[in-house]
Amino acid sequence: ASTLADCTYRDPLAHKQGHADLIGYMLAFHQQTPGGHFVTRRYQHHHGRSLIEWDMVDGTGTKLGEGASFAEYAPDGRLRTMTGFFETPPESAG
Repeated sequence: ASTLADCTYRDPLAHKQGHADLIGYMLAFHQQTPGGHFVTRRYQHHHGRSLIEWDMVDGTGTKLGEGASFAEYAPDGRLRTMTGFFETPPESAG
C-alpha cells in the first residue's frame, strides 16, 4: 500500500514530495489566485497513468493559462507522481 509520503509532484516552478507538501503548494495557489481552478479539456487514462490537458482560470472564469499534466497512480489508486507542463511567466527585470 502507498503512503501519503509516496507522492512526488513537479512543474516548472516547483518540486514537492509527499501529499502534505503538494497540498501546501495548492493552498498557496488558492491564496494567490482566489477562486482559481483547473478546467479539464481532455483526459486520457490507461494502465495506472493519465494525461490531462487543462486550462487554469481565476475565480471569474478568466483563462490565465493552459497546460498538461502526466500522472502515475499506485495500485490502490492514490497519486504516485504528477508532472505539470506549462509556460512560465518571463523573469521580471529587477
